[in-house]
Amino acid sequence: MRRNVLIAMLLGLTTLAGGCLRAPTSWSPDGRWLAYTLSVRAVDPLPPPGWLFDGLDAAAGRRTPAIVKPSDTERYQIWATQVESGESVKLAESRAPLTSPSWSPSGRALAFGRIVTDGDQHGRFEIVVMDGLDHERILYSRPHGEFHPRAFDLPGLSFAWSPDGRYLAGPIFQQGLDLAVIRADNGRVMKVVENAYLPSWSPDGLKLAYIRGGDNEELELLDSTFSAARSLTEVGQTTQSPVWFRDGRSLLVMIRQGSRRDREPAMRQVDLVRVPIDGGRPEKLANLASELVDASSTFNGASFTIDKSGEQVFYASDFESNQSVITWIRPRNHEVHKKFHPLDPVVRIGSLAVSPEAGRLAMRLGGADGLALAAICDLETERLTPLVPDDAARLQWLALLLRAAEDLIASSMPPAHRDGRAIARPTRLPVPGEMPDNNQLLLRLGHLARIGKLVLERPASAPPADAPLAARLAEATLFFDYLSRDYPSALRSLEAFGPLARNAEQRVKLLTIRAQILLGLRRVDEARDVIAYLREVTGGNRGMIELTAEGPVLTPNPNDPADWPSYLAEQAVAVAERNPRTDFDANPFGNANPDAVEIEPAQNLPPFGLELNEPPPVRRPRQPGRPRL
Repeated sequence: MRRNVLIAMLLGLTTLAGGCLRAPTSWSPDGRWLAYTLSVRAVDPLPPPGWLFDGLDAAAGRRTPAIVKPSDTERYQIWATQVESGESVKLAESRAPLTSPSWSPSGRALAFGRIVTDGDQHGRFEIVVMDGLDHERILYSRPHGEFHPRAFDLPGLSFAWSPDGRYLAGPIFQQGLDLAVIRADNGRVMKVVENAYLPSWSPDGLKLAYIRGGDNEELELLDSTFSAARSLTEVGQTTQSPVWFRDGRSLLVMIRQGSRRDREPAMRQVDLVRVPIDGGRPEKLANLASELVDASSTFNGASFTIDKSGEQVFYASDFESNQSVITWIRPRNHEVHKKFHPLDPVVRIGSLAVSPEAGRLAMRLGGADGLALAAICDLETERLTPLVPDDAARLQWLALLLRAAEDLIASSMPPAHRDGRAIARPTRLPVPGEMPDNNQLLLRLGHLARIGKLVLERPASAPPADAPLAARLAEATLFFDYLSRDYPSALRSLEAFGPLARNAEQRVKLLTIRAQILLGLRRVDEARDVIAYLREVTGGNRGMIELTAEGPVLTPNPNDPADWPSYLAEQAVAVAERNPRTDFDANPFGNANPDAVEIEPAQNLPPFGLELNEPPPVRRPRQPGRPRL
């Protein structure tokens, strides 16, 4: 019975391991390719269509409703992406877990492990070496009647090639998850270390370091004779393989004081430590929890990497509910060179891997739900390149970016006020001019949006998107065009997305977005016309009259639909006063816009074929000294 349950678990794939931030990426020796494992979700990771129309609560500013989290992995894939061109090749796919891939020292082969299920009763664990896109060798295969629950950890594990390419060290399943050293040419098992994982070969290939499991994990060392191992130090709990320094005489390892069961903050000191292999005293290079804001926050792990010279170390810690950052240090003098996040600190970060030439940093980016995607950062410019091998990954990237933007908006968007009271925002989009151009929220949203626009660029060779996918992409395009303050593109996106509005309420909200875009373009007169129409069709319920001891009292309606058009009208006056020029060629709010092109103003209202069963608005003469609405 237990066997059937475990097989069913594998087939159902109710795990987050495939999206784990600790799933390593692998650079080819020449730095031209990056190989990595991705999980593909069985459900659409984006929120339901029409999420753009969800507003923000007027009192608290919290998101309503929350974006749907991805769940239930459907299958695992291994991809290799050419860094310069961005072209990707799918190397493997499976409904059961795959390890992360590893390049051979020659760069001509990739190794990975996989679980293969044979019906409901049988399965096996295989180690595969790919010598080409269409040629693979099964180096090791072992049948299993039962699968250990740690099978779900496989995406976070990988194989380590010895420098001469003769041996592979990596996970196998016997009674549990063990470490094996295997000949890479014929699959002969040279050594098995029980309850061990995360191997790392020394530069000369004569020693193998790894982690031995237990409540207090240990860093152990095995020599080239594969005889008895010796312990170097206790590490408490670590989350990635140790890394050798170039001299082969010391290792870099993460050490977490206390065991997995310790929950008290005092027992959760996390350090990056240089450990000599000759028995010398370990040297602490960095405290990975030194800037922890919430001492009770759960520690999810840390990632670190070192360049070939041993002169540059990068690390990032992952604490629940805390913002992430990459720290770049120089271990020679413990100097912190810089701290940065190439996307946004609200996005969790892990699995750092510096390229062979030390110019790029590969990483995983993900949310609190475990979803993690691969990206590459240029270390000189901090420019981030998301790896988007297909449309499934594209949707996952969009979900990640939308969630990050939503978290920022929910936590930092100032409430809109009118007549001394907070009013509800009909959409998630800030109004141009209501915050300074250098406002940190706008700058961070703009950066997320620019990455989103990169993700939305489908390659010319991709097949045409079907209608559901096209609709999802159109909604995201409008959102990111607007947040990047590329208002000409946002106006075009609005026209493309408009016909997808499903009801009168959504079409009215599209008009509010149109008015906001026109304000961004400083086409104030056109914005006023749209706002005037909005005030006509929304009417308004100013409240109700209640009889009190002091007489009749008007109790305002906190959700008066006319509040937002009136707020926009006030913003239009402010924009006109700050920006007397209304010609289109002027940069909106001082922001350079190289994509600006002339767009003909709308001649007829309402746009999008708006049908509200309302009489057309009555145009009243404009009064001197009043807003021209």
